[in-house]
Amino acid sequence: MSGAYDDSMVDVSSDSFWEVGNYKRTVKRVDDGNRLCNDLMSCIHERARIEKAYALQLTEWGKRWRQLVEKGPQYGTLERAWTALCTEAEKVSELHMEVKAGLMSEDYEKLKNWQKDSYHKQMIGGYKETKETEDGFRKAQKPWAKKLKEV
Repeated sequence: MSGAYDDSMVDVSSDSFWEVGNYKRTVKRVDDGNRLCNDLMSCIHERARIEKAYALQLTEWGKRWRQLVEKGPQYGTLERAWTALCTEAEKVSELHMEVKAGLMSEDYEKLKNWQKDSYHKQMIGGYKETKETEDGFRKAQKPWAKKLKEV
């Protein structure tokens, strides 16, 4: 092969980010970020509901069995063990309520506030950040596109 330039070696339909106009996937990630925030908040909220439901079930279970133990014929070590089991259920219930509270007050609220600060809806539709990102890429690639067209 000679040292001459060969057009067949140039991949014009490259999927590379660095090619002119191939920044669209990156811009789409900005829009996807807002949707993913919503999904993550739903996930956290669902987990908090599960924690709360489990805590309430444990509390109910502990109270029901504690009443039966108090009225039952058992005594001594069996009664103490049974009562300890009910007490342990109540403590675990409290722990799960703390987890639920932490998820909702700390994690969920932080994520919600971050989303609110990071994504601003436009009147026409979409997000301001998406438009800014796309405009920035288009502006940055303008000289490249011009040079590529000349070549």
